[in-house]
Amino acid sequence: MSSIFEDQLNFSENYPLNFLSDSEVEFLNNLNSLKENLNFPAIRDDIGSFFNFLVKNHEVKNIFEFGSGYGHSAFWYFVDSYLPSKVFLTEKRTDLKEDFISLPWKQEQRDIIEYYQGDAFEKLKMLLESDIKIDFFLIDGQKSSYLEFLKASYELISDTGMVLIDNAFWKGSVIKDQLVSKTSERSIRELDTYLKSREVSTSFNVQYFPFRDGLVLLKKK
Repeated sequence: MSSIFEDQLNFSENYPLNFLSDSEVEFLNNLNSLKENLNFPAIRDDIGSFFNFLVKNHEVKNIFEFGSGYGHSAFWYFVDSYLPSKVFLTEKRTDLKEDFISLPWKQEQRDIIEYYQGDAFEKLKMLLESDIKIDFFLIDGQKSSYLEFLKASYELISDTGMVLIDNAFWKGSVIKDQLVSKTSERSIRELDTYLKSREVSTSFNVQYFPFRDGLVLLKKK
């Protein structure tokens, strides 16, 4: 058994999954090599541990991601042999699917993951035609679409569902001007204003977590 590096482990000192199996460490090393080689802003290990805690603690079955890259975050849903029912990954970039395929997923994991290379909204439309409900949405990727992503999730979220928004503070742009581009700054502030609205508070409990660049968790009431 190998420990996740201490400088990356800020989720919980006593979390039982601070240790990964040898095969999980090997997989994570592959992911982090891709992260470095592609210069891709994938999640860090402490954030991944938090994702794992959420899906296990709430016994999440169906997961949908807006902006999945090559599947870095998906690894954490399976840590400690947890198996959700379905994981829908979506990514607009056309150069990352092969990297996703190249990773050493177990066959049972490949059977669960559905990687959609294209517009996440198109995948949502497809799911609306089925009877599936999503227990866990992860919003990442293009900041200008965050608010649209959130609102689009409402039609598919389950009665006990959650929405987790990554990079929700966006380098402090929610409270200070000119830290990022005007477009992404405006988008994140519109999202922040919406999260404080009555429309959200009547349907969700909203929690803010100061992980890295900020996480916001919406839990269905």
